Amino acid sequence: MHGATDASTPLRQGPMMSDNLPQQPGYNGYDQQDQYQQNQQSQAPAAPNHFVLAFKGVCGAFLDIFKSNPTGAHDRMQQHPLWSWLIACTLQSVVGSLFIMAFLNTYAGQIFRVLFVVTKDTAKYTSGAYTADERFLLFLIFLLLIFGVLVLRGVGLMRIARIGKSQMGFNSAMDIVGTAVLPQIPAFLVLFFLSFLLPHASTVTDTYAVWQRPILVMMIVFAVFSVIVGESLLYLGQAKVANTEKSVFFMYVVLSTAFVLAGILVLYFGFSVLAPNPSSSAH
Repeated sequence: MHGATDASTPLRQGPMMSDNLPQQPGYNGYDQQDQYQQNQQSQAPAAPNHFVLAFKGVCGAFLDIFKSNPTGAHDRMQQHPLWSWLIACTLQSVVGSLFIMAFLNTYAGQIFRVLFVVTKDTAKYTSGAYTADERFLLFLIFLLLIFGVLVLRGVGLMRIARIGKSQMGFNSAMDIVGTAVLPQIPAFLVLFFLSFLLPHASTVTDTYAVWQRPILVMMIVFAVFSVIVGESLLYLGQAKVANTEKSVFFMYVVLSTAFVLAGILVLYFGFSVLAPNPSSSAH
């Protein structure tokens, strides 16, 4: 038949309608895709600030301690392993250094100067007055020393966990230390302000008034109480996080005693070697 079409002959297709459509200048399909991705990225939520979250966690842990919830305090501190202990230990170092600076200017602090001084001019060092630059240097020295002592305590907790046949990372150990120093931060801040009520070490003839002696006793009791609370938090945190196979109570007591001796040696080193000699004498 003449009307039949050979199957092997390809049909001629006309031009596509899209081929005849005029293209807009500068049009590119990839441009729309890039614009879409940029819009999606701009609408994505910003990354969380780990420092802010850790600071909120430290504040929450502080409140948990005074709500008799030490387990919750340790859990909060462990949520941000690095920033939590850095914030807590730095605050404790700052407050502790401020207290030492204020206490050294009191009549009672002069006794500690006499006990720890070795390489200095004893007469000038025990009764001399520091300049502003010397005070700032002394503040930095004790800040770094206190921070170093806290790090040593964290290393001691890691050693205790290993003795108990368990493993504890450095950040986990320092989070325990950070939790333990939380109640000591306000305690030493109170001690810092109470130090200004004690007689100043201007002369060796200064004596305590009747109303000043209870303040000194209260300061001692307050400091001992904060240390006991901190030690209790340390032991609870070590038992919770390390989860040792056997009891490590005896080793904890031994290393805690060694920690106290190490703290005394650090203060001794700070006073006798690092602390500047007062450049002016007190009148």
